[in-house]
Amino acid sequence: MGDKEDRVAFAAKCLGAAVRGSYNTVSRRVYALVARPRRRNGIAMLLKMLRAKIHRATITEACVDYVGSITIDRDLLEAASMLPGECVLVADLTDGQRFETYVMEGPAGSGVICINGAAARLVDEGDKIIIMAYGYVESDEAKTLRPKVVLERAEQDYRSTVIPRV
Repeated sequence: MGDKEDRVAFAAKCLGAAVRGSYNTVSRRVYALVARPRRRNGIAMLLKMLRAKIHRATITEACVDYVGSITIDRDLLEAASMLPGECVLVADLTDGQRFETYVMEGPAGSGVICINGAAARLVDEGDKIIIMAYGYVESDEAKTLRPKVVLERAEQDYRSTVIPRV
């Protein structure tokens, strides 16, 4: 793709964005990454950075008879700025297991943290876990990125904070 418009249209199509003949329908981030990528040694560079995590959540259910995923209380998802369908890394603090899955939204106020599918064999109800969401950012943005952290204070009581820069 030679010109800027073709690259932006291609990126929008790949990301499922609707292109209606203007750059306004394509997010600024897509435009920045595709139309004007920053380069290091001639190669566009993005870094995978932690953008949000739910720290020390307690597993309330483990359901093997399901296709897969982790079901999380909607209130907790909103506090952590995580979205249904988003890819997350889960670390079990009890036994050190780690696995990647996607998020499903659970009922608000339920406090549910349910590991579904094959990953349910890696955890037990009552285990403490960390749920981490990552994002790809340019190196300049990575320097100032402050991940959002949600800490469990008591059952169904969560506190959202931001990791301070060191």
